[in-house]
Amino acid sequence: MRETKKDFCYVRETVLSGFEYHEKLFAMDIEASGLHAQSFPLQIAWCNILGRGRCYLLKPSTLWHLQSWDENAEALHGISLIDAHRRGDNR
Repeated sequence: MRETKKDFCYVRETVLSGFEYHEKLFAMDIEASGLHAQSFPLQIAWCNILGRGRCYLLKPSTLWHLQSWDENAEALHGISLIDAHRRGDNR
């Protein structure tokens, strides 16, 4: 397996051989501002077993409580609040 980082998302290339796979099988990952009730989502990503998927960085809403930002969570996922504001999508 080989990993490459692309816009906050790790894309994994997996070589499959010797068994059948199901393309609808997928994994989902959500990164958050912290691990408490007031936390908000920052990134949502998913992919199927072939590594095809999507990754979205979310722009923090003005309605979310920014005091719920947890620096320990930032250290885990590597997404800074500044990057989320600058590069996040608010669609």
